[in-house]
Amino acid sequence: MPHFPDEIWLNILEYLSPSDVWTSLHRASKQLQRCAEDILTREPLTKFTVGLGFVTSWHRHPGTIAFTFKDLNKHNPEYACFASCIVYPQHYYDCAMQIWSHHLAQGFPEDNTRGWRVQHGYEGRVVFMALPNLAVVDGEPGVWVNWRELFNAYWGPPPVVCSPRRPLLDASHAESESLDP
Repeated sequence: MPHFPDEIWLNILEYLSPSDVWTSLHRASKQLQRCAEDILTREPLTKFTVGLGFVTSWHRHPGTIAFTFKDLNKHNPEYACFASCIVYPQHYYDCAMQIWSHHLAQGFPEDNTRGWRVQHGYEGRVVFMALPNLAVVDGEPGVWVNWRELFNAYWGPPPVVCSPRRPLLDASHAESESLDP
C-alpha cells in the first residue's frame, strides 16, 4: 500500500461508506486505522442512535427510548455519550422515563445485554446487539458507549440478533415490582 500523508488518506476516505472504511481499511495499517477512526468519529458516529424498547402497562403499546449522540468523552475518547433522549411515540415520554428510572434503580433485565437497539441514520438498518461495555450516564437519561465496540457490532460480522417481538423494558414489570412489600 502506498504511503501518503494523512491529509490525502482523509480526503480519499471521505468518499467511501462508513461501513467500508471500518470493515475494509480500518485494519490495513496503523496509519489507515488512525485516519479511519478520525473520519468515523467526526460525522458517522454522530448519526447513531442507541436505545431500548418498552411496553406500556395499560394498553401494551410498544415504544422506544432512543439516545442520540452528544459528544466524545474528553477524558476517555474511546467512549461516546448518547444522551439526547427521544421517545417514540412522543406521548409516552413520561412512561418511558419512569421505566428508565426504574431500571436505573433496579438494574436492567439480564437479557438486556443482547438487546440494545442501534441504528445508523434515519434510514439505516436497526440492529439489536450486545454492548457489554455500555455504561449509564449519571444524572440524566443516557449511555456511554465504546464507539469501537459499536462499530464492530454494527458493521462487523452479522450480529446475533435478539427477537424484537418482546421489548426488553416492560412497564408492567416495573409496576409489579414497585407494588411488592
